[in-house]
Amino acid sequence: MNHIEWKTDEAIESNLIKTNLLFGKLPDKKATRDASFQKELLTHIFTGDITCKNDALNYFKRTRPNMPIDEGRISRALSILVNKKFISLDQDGKILITENTKKEAEAEASRIHQQFERLISDLFGTVKDICKIRFKSDGIVKRNIKDCIDYYYETSGYAFFGIDNKLEIEKLPRVEEIAGKDIGDKRVTEAILYAIGMMLDKPSQEQKDTMETLAKTFVTSQIIGIDPQLSNFKQSVIGSKAFVLDTDFVLYALVQKGRYSKQYRTLIKQLVSCGCKLYVPEEVITEVYNHAAAASKRYAFVSEIISNTDEDWVVPQLLNIFLEDYYFSKKDNKSLTWSTYLYNFYNSKHGLSYTRDVLKHEIGEKVSFDNFLYDKVDVVQKEQLFEKVLEATKNTPKAKFRDPVQNESIARTDTLFYLTVKQMNEEENKRNGDKLNKNVLLSNKYYVLTNSTRVYHCACSMELGAKVLCSPAALIAYMIESGVMDKNSVDILSLFNNPFLSCNYSAIALHLNPRLKYTAKRPIKRQNKVSIFLAYVRYFLYLYTYERASCGHIKSTARYDSRDKVDA
Repeated sequence: MNHIEWKTDEAIESNLIKTNLLFGKLPDKKATRDASFQKELLTHIFTGDITCKNDALNYFKRTRPNMPIDEGRISRALSILVNKKFISLDQDGKILITENTKKEAEAEASRIHQQFERLISDLFGTVKDICKIRFKSDGIVKRNIKDCIDYYYETSGYAFFGIDNKLEIEKLPRVEEIAGKDIGDKRVTEAILYAIGMMLDKPSQEQKDTMETLAKTFVTSQIIGIDPQLSNFKQSVIGSKAFVLDTDFVLYALVQKGRYSKQYRTLIKQLVSCGCKLYVPEEVITEVYNHAAAASKRYAFVSEIISNTDEDWVVPQLLNIFLEDYYFSKKDNKSLTWSTYLYNFYNSKHGLSYTRDVLKHEIGEKVSFDNFLYDKVDVVQKEQLFEKVLEATKNTPKAKFRDPVQNESIARTDTLFYLTVKQMNEEENKRNGDKLNKNVLLSNKYYVLTNSTRVYHCACSMELGAKVLCSPAALIAYMIESGVMDKNSVDILSLFNNPFLSCNYSAIALHLNPRLKYTAKRPIKRQNKVSIFLAYVRYFLYLYTYERASCGHIKSTARYDSRDKVDA
């Protein structure tokens, strides 16, 4: 793996893996806020860069000039490492790794290395089964698989922690280029992407354990690079923060079986227990209502495929969190009807008041539904930013499934939340004498809890950039690393995106004959895994055309011509 902060030093990276594995074996359910600092210290003791207290002091002065890390803090961290029996100190103050720690670290590192090599071999075997050809070089294919996994962690790092790294993301090679380097056969490239995508989607227990270990190490490396002290993650400090919950976050927290539902519900409970203020504005309630209304209309187009048991084929076609949640709920309760399910969230007669009551019941009474956001921002500035955000919103994959009014509404909401929360922080910081420490995480009081960053990048282009957006995944990672949340409460890997499947859909769709249609209820033969994928793409193209026609976007009978340009 080549992580963002650690990519230039493999020794640091491999020893950080050892350190994380050792800390992971400790019986404590929760980490402590200083755990990241202790991990960084132990990692450099493993590498030999730190052999005594003075080495540690010089290292942190050199690498953390803006952070107050004094001799006392280093002494306390060393004492904790001694108490954990990771190290010992001789009479001259020299730091020694204990023999038991050496043995355990090497054993754990060997175990995870062997697991990783088996994972690569499994993926290589899948690629071979799909392609059914002799490769010019097995080594090149395996190398590209490993490089794609590096890419997976690196791009996830930008999604988690890299809100300012848009240019770096744009400079990264496309994953198809990484998978296809020195190969020259597009089938092999696509098979590599597909094999990794399927493994990430449904890993074996050992594969999950391997990827989770690497994910935790990656998260630790990022936090060490950003803010190893996590000073704003004391219980007393984080309790003073306020979070505006964005629509996507609320939708996942509202349902039971969405991809992030469990994680987001856990986060809400933890933030409330810390004393944080959580707000769901009226605009979000409206968007949740509209999302349920859209599900009600879309059900007619997908009702047939919901009866299919192959979720790899079905779920990507649903394109709505309520439909996805119903699909998985129906698996557990065969007699559950769509009307009964949807009534739990949506009632067209009672409108927004019904949706508000549902949200209060599901998300919790301690979440505020008062409209505390006040719109006092500069009107001209707001309109200029709105135009940029609207253009960016139109360019998202989901935009083509919305009407123009919905895209405008989403862009206006994003603009309002961003500028209002930005102004509230500016006023709060002015009252506090502008003592904001920008070198630490979560330094402001108010944040929008969201996965969308397009409004931030649009604002930066107008010199209005401000750190007011907070990624739920990053916040969970910080809270676990600092000990605010139980380290076993959420699998870190479950917070990572899977870029490989969406890439596959786009790459292969252009090569298909879109006239082929699959009957929704027909079982898909599993001659190989790719057949399911191909079936998905073909049906998706048909469904997408049919739905656009039904919405009045195209007046002719739903069909594709072989010359049509497909944007899948």
